[in-house]
Amino acid sequence: MTFGLDEVDAWTRGIWPGEMCVIAAPPKMGKSWMANFITYKAWDREQPTGIYTLENSIEMATQRVAAIACGVDVLGVMDGTLGPEDEDRIQTWIHEDLRRNDVPLLIMNPDSAGRTPESIVQSARANGLANLVVDQLTHMEYARPQERLNRPTEIKEIAEGLRLGISTGRHRLSCVLIHQVNREGLKHFRATGRVEMDQLAEGAIERTADLALALTATEVQRRTARVTLQCLAARRVPPQDFELNWMPEVGSVSVIGGVTEL
Repeated sequence: MTFGLDEVDAWTRGIWPGEMCVIAAPPKMGKSWMANFITYKAWDREQPTGIYTLENSIEMATQRVAAIACGVDVLGVMDGTLGPEDEDRIQTWIHEDLRRNDVPLLIMNPDSAGRTPESIVQSARANGLANLVVDQLTHMEYARPQERLNRPTEIKEIAEGLRLGISTGRHRLSCVLIHQVNREGLKHFRATGRVEMDQLAEGAIERTADLALALTATEVQRRTARVTLQCLAARRVPPQDFELNWMPEVGSVSVIGGVTEL
């Protein structure tokens, strides 16, 4: 799976089948936008791709992906201020362009029973996907609730179950898993502007992710529509950070200012 950012894709060499990339961020940083952007860009490169949108509705996710595809401000769709020409472009892409394409693009919002790692992986394979995007880990369900584990332990089991599911069998999947930093991580981020690996899912991500990234932004970056794509850990490549131009609501995400090696 590729991200649709040439410099990032050249660095990662793609997310390979059986690998899991985790992208974490504090609240309101644009995690779901990143998930939508990666989903569209991977599909646009003719890679069968699906996003399991566990926080937002199918309608919202579809509109966001369509806005990215058309270069239209989806916020205008949400508040009813979109012009008729742009509205027509969105609807044409959803109801005509998307349906005419032979490459699968799946947008799912399963019920609680369908939110376990096993169910999501089974669904992705049944629909012939190569790439799986899950938004987000904290909204996934543990397959054996009768065990009455605490939620942090469940999250560990879920992350490990997803990693095992995508990496076993003949049909291995490339996976991007969206996640939110914990409370301690949020405090650390506010103090330093960075995220640390141990602030993600009580250490489960460090054991399961082949690549762990974080979206962060200072106040100056926020005001100028920029973010940092911070590398927390990488198995195959040396860690690097990227500064991004960040206007995903209109499909404008790009690497700016070069690459900073850690």
